[in-house]
Parts: sequence; C-alpha cells; structure tokens
Amino acid sequence: KDLKGIDIKIYIDCATNEFEEIMQQFKTVASKFTPTTISKSKLFYAKEGTLIDANLLYVTKSKSKLAIEKKELISAIFQNIRKEKG
Repeated sequence: KDLKGIDIKIYIDCATNEFEEIMQQFKTVASKFTPTTISKSKLFYAKEGTLIDANLLYVTKSKSKLAIEKKELISAIFQNIRKEKG
C-alpha cells in the first residue's frame, strides 16, 4: 500500500532488468509501485548493494532487454498468484 514508515533495506536477489519486469507486473495489483516511488523510498537494493533508483530502472529498461522467455516466466508467476487469490 505505502512504503512510508518502513525502516528496512530490501535486497533484490535478481538482475535489475528482471526486477524491472517484476515491477511492471506488480503495477497491475499495486499501481503506486513505480520507479519514482521505489526511488523515493530508498529501500530497494540490487544484489551488489547498489541502491535502486528511478534512473537505474529507466536505463536498465532501455539498455538491458530481458529475454522473452524470462518475461513470459515472470508473467506466468504473477498469473498464478492472481488465480490463487481468486
């Protein structure tokens, strides 16, 4: 719902371009989960410990394309979650 008041660092254990795709899927259920809100929260970190900000996500999206197979896999995971929640 809201990232305010959270006091922990969230380390993403996947490539940044995979996280960008996951973020796109999250936006279908949490419309405020955007590069801007992620950046402002200063909560999300890449595997290497790099703070994930809006610029990193935009650069990753434009320069580091994710293979279609991975996009389909991520989409399928979210579809299964939606089915389970009914």
